[in-house]
Amino acid sequence: MVRAFLMTLLMANMAVGEEIDYFDTTSRNAVVATQTEAIRPNKEKAVIWSLAGGSALFLAVGGVFHFKSNKNASLIEGGSMRVYSEKLESTRQKSIDQSRNSIIAYGIGGGLAAGAIIYAIATRKQAKLETVPVAVDMSQTSVVVSKRWSF
Repeated sequence: MVRAFLMTLLMANMAVGEEIDYFDTTSRNAVVATQTEAIRPNKEKAVIWSLAGGSALFLAVGGVFHFKSNKNASLIEGGSMRVYSEKLESTRQKSIDQSRNSIIAYGIGGGLAAGAIIYAIATRKQAKLETVPVAVDMSQTSVVVSKRWSF
């Protein structure tokens, strides 16, 4: 704990930069470091949103099959008192098929969701640190920060 505190003090002393007097009324030029966000290209956005949309679609289809499978399974419940018939066997087979289809659709949807997340993380762009010249003239009412910002 003491070691961490001492390291914090050491790092704070190393991080000391040029002091800026914000209330100085004279004109001066300075350089400010800014961090610009990296913009993801439209092709990457299209891939990510396509994977996410496909995932949502397959998960919804899996949900529909799951609901229908449960509905058909509830129709054939009844224990040993049920009399076997072709209609009952058909309903049982539909329930099994829909259950299998829901598992397949859930698997595909989950795979697409995982693919979207992995692709988004793998293609993530890092923010860039740039230095921007700053011209401050306190005699005027506005401040101009290079050509990018003015307020």
